[in-house]
Amino acid sequence: MARFALRRKQAVRFFCQESTDRVAGALSGFVAHVARKPVLTRHVGGTWSCIGSSAEFSSDKTEDGNIIVLGWDSGLVEEILDAESANTTEAGALFGYPACCVRAVYALAQAGAAWPAELVRRSPEVGRTAKANRLAADWGGLSPVGELFPCSLACPMAAAIGFDGHESLRCLGLNSLAACLVKHAESTFRINAEGRARPSQPGVPGATQLVW
Repeated sequence: MARFALRRKQAVRFFCQESTDRVAGALSGFVAHVARKPVLTRHVGGTWSCIGSSAEFSSDKTEDGNIIVLGWDSGLVEEILDAESANTTEAGALFGYPACCVRAVYALAQAGAAWPAELVRRSPEVGRTAKANRLAADWGGLSPVGELFPCSLACPMAAAIGFDGHESLRCLGLNSLAACLVKHAESTFRINAEGRARPSQPGVPGATQLVW
């Protein structure tokens, strides 16, 4: 959101279960364009959910809600809204995500709740950086890359987004939040038996720490 506030990112989206009229009305006073669309989500496991329609999902484990897209360009907002539930590759491109990361989403989605294990598995040992670390989000921490799922923890383009997110917070005067972001990204973690990322003490077998 900090990158979006500074117009370094042209659009953002989120899922909302509350009254969209109330939420969209509140947001319209701060951004140029707000659009919304009713969708269903299916909880896959852990912190991973899929967006779809009643035609795609059975009624089991689904929730009604809405996608809300905020943007500085009305045409882009409508394009994202159309693509979000139909073509994730196109949606990723419209958000300006790196092509390599967009291509990796399918493999991460296939892993479901174990996406952290899959992300670590596909990350080369050399070049891993906390700037591209989304793993803290799996235990409720802050992620430098926001909603982006990086193709690897060593992806230079994902790292650039993470760095820009941190600098955007600083530009907005949110220095404490920026420091907290780095702290979470550098937290020692380990992948548990279920493939989830969890905080860990240094020195524990399997524990890893990434450096900013």
